Amino acid sequence: MHVGVGVVDITPPVGTWMSGYGGRGASESLHDPLELRALAWTDGGTTLLIVGADVLGFDQEFVAEARAALAAEHGIAPDAVLLNGSHTHCGPAIINHLVIEAPHIDAQYRQSVLDAVLAAASEALERLEPVSVKHGWGRCRVGINRRGPEPPYPMVPNPRGFYDDTVGVLAFLRPDGSAAAVVFNAACHVTTLGAATCFSADWPGAARRCLDEALGHDCRSIYLQGACGNIRPRTFDLSAPTRFRQGTVAEFTRMGLACAHEVINILEDRLEPADGALSARRAECSLPLEQQPSADELRQWAASDDAWMKAWATWLLERWPDGELPGSLPYEAQLLSVGEDVSILALPGEVVSELGFAARKSVPRPALFCGYSNGLPTYIPDARIRRQGGYEAGLRANEFFGVAGWLAEESELVILATVERLCGG
Repeated sequence: MHVGVGVVDITPPVGTWMSGYGGRGASESLHDPLELRALAWTDGGTTLLIVGADVLGFDQEFVAEARAALAAEHGIAPDAVLLNGSHTHCGPAIINHLVIEAPHIDAQYRQSVLDAVLAAASEALERLEPVSVKHGWGRCRVGINRRGPEPPYPMVPNPRGFYDDTVGVLAFLRPDGSAAAVVFNAACHVTTLGAATCFSADWPGAARRCLDEALGHDCRSIYLQGACGNIRPRTFDLSAPTRFRQGTVAEFTRMGLACAHEVINILEDRLEPADGALSARRAECSLPLEQQPSADELRQWAASDDAWMKAWATWLLERWPDGELPGSLPYEAQLLSVGEDVSILALPGEVVSELGFAARKSVPRPALFCGYSNGLPTYIPDARIRRQGGYEAGLRANEFFGVAGWLAEESELVILATVERLCGG
């Protein structure tokens, strides 16, 4: 096995429009830099490229462009390219279907992020060196379930709510035992600073900096976001445990350090070898939509004073003027594996913790689960949350994402069946 890592600074100019929270305007300052990191991994027959970036996510068009360019420039198969956004809410607007933000995207900056994918890939391929591969597992509760247990399921701290707090690690070790690279995976929204108007990589950036420094020997770490659709930082006070508050830099630093320390603990005594051949598979599917608006309803919303709904209706009518909306949402699942030893399962969108856990357990070997990968179409709830309703089920969120309706309950079954198909079931 050989691996290499490339790193590109993708910090935008202050004044660039920010992403998250439904579009809150231009940035006013920079706290810490944003990065895009790419890991090239080859066994001589198959080459994988795994990208982790300090952005809210990527749209499907961006992913398709990146995969095509990587295939043309480096011969890397599209199925072998994984693009994961950390989901920082202190990053730039680059997703072309977030209806409030899309009109404010800086096209030149968006192109620079695509260029950064290619530059990081080139650097990673140039830095390839021989390694052995190991995987390990731990737990770290950097977040908490944010979905209230009772209707209308508000966004409040819910310590009894489900949270898959697994930390997965892939370690790439040189012959002398030092780490050349580390991929780590954990699930928590990257929203510690709330709606602050500064650019920041938040807690994953703090975790990476800690790992890079602690491991030394030019080791570079890459963070991959997990299933955090209903998980957010534990920023609330014991004196007011039923509501979240905006967090601080000190808090996201502590979160990052806690995650990094668990990764180090895993590296020290919880690693198992991964010796099989590399493989990459990807399967497409369609998630059924329901409760779709009529053409008349869209026209009414387009003429309304509700900025959010107005932008959504206008967005849909521009693409489907006759109101004949698509009845499904295009979706994919991706599986990168090392023989029968370990896999990375990647799904697009804001996958809730329960569904991410179920999908991960569908893989017949240990697997890192990555949401926010290869697209950010909308929230991806399990059937129970979809039945209950609320924000993670799509209330107001679907409109922000430009989705032409709500995901049907059977979407969970479609996703799990697609994962089973990827695994050879």
